[in-house]
Amino acid sequence: MQSNSKIHTSTSLTSIVFYIVVGLLLNACSGGISGTGDGGQPGDVINVDQNVSDGDGSAPQTGGDAGSGDSDDDSIPQTPDTSRIIPAALQQLNMQNDSASAALPLIAQLSSLQQEVNTALEMTGTAAGTLTTNVSDAFDATFRFTFNNTETLIARSSFSTVSYIFSTNSERTLYVLQEDNRVTARHLDRTSNSLLQARIILMADGSTIIEADLNQNGIQSYFQTYSDASTTAVFSEHPTDPTIARQRELIDTNGALTILQNCTAATQDCDLDSSWSNENATSNVQFSNARNSIEAGLDTVTSPPITLPDSVDEAVATQQTNNDQPTEEQIQCGVQRVTDTVRVFCWLPQPLAPTSLFSETLAGDEIFYQPLE
Repeated sequence: MQSNSKIHTSTSLTSIVFYIVVGLLLNACSGGISGTGDGGQPGDVINVDQNVSDGDGSAPQTGGDAGSGDSDDDSIPQTPDTSRIIPAALQQLNMQNDSASAALPLIAQLSSLQQEVNTALEMTGTAAGTLTTNVSDAFDATFRFTFNNTETLIARSSFSTVSYIFSTNSERTLYVLQEDNRVTARHLDRTSNSLLQARIILMADGSTIIEADLNQNGIQSYFQTYSDASTTAVFSEHPTDPTIARQRELIDTNGALTILQNCTAATQDCDLDSSWSNENATSNVQFSNARNSIEAGLDTVTSPPITLPDSVDEAVATQQTNNDQPTEEQIQCGVQRVTDTVRVFCWLPQPLAPTSLFSETLAGDEIFYQPLE
């Protein structure tokens, strides 16, 4: 699949997936590849019959949680669940549209991602799909659907709770990997020339951690958020420019922005509470607890070790290639320098096959890539 975005070298240039959707996928997959024993062979056509039901008028179900890999039919392509990627407090904040919050662009991009995933899955219910080359050894089947100028890949594993979707058209490209309680995503919106890379961790205690990198036509932001039953904390900064003040905010369960603080330290050394405007003992404890929870949650993430040249802040890791530019389907991870660390967002499970590294620049309605040695 060739990229639909304007890709050049530097020199030229988605609670649970709706059962109705999974039902459509069941119909789509069972007719074409059941009985093969091994999930079918590449090139097998998946037949679609939207009028089939379980006899009581309801849509067929998988026999297990969508995306869980516990399906009774081993041929169903499990799909990522993006229904909980936006904590309730952030959804409420978005409804109030408080422009003082740095989190609004992040919420908008996560919402757009969620909607696009649902749309892509609905399309697969009306498209003829085929088994195709597996995108990772972590999956035992990968399905390709083409419909309405949108090309979509869905991969699933029957032996673990891992699923993946890649979908691209002239307006957007999205990648979503679900591994148990974690969703990692990339969303390129060509209309707004924005790129979101995010990791959402649904913790066992019911809290949610988000780490996200957002580039809107060259304007960058890096976010870490923590949300539990009572409090949501948002930490935002420019990933590489220390002259842009860092911001931290507290949001209540109704989505009201209750505390907003800027780092006032001249060197942007914001580890001390005294470095923040309007700081007080109560909010200091809340921010500290949230920060500790975020760090503990992110410590559970395994990413490939990637080193960037000093002159490079953004990059992608792709399937190993000798080409001077990657196709969108080849991209496996996004890489972002954040101050003195390198953050890696991968939407294929670890370990990765051998990779190539390209710098990535988003500007002027285009994405530019340059191979890195």
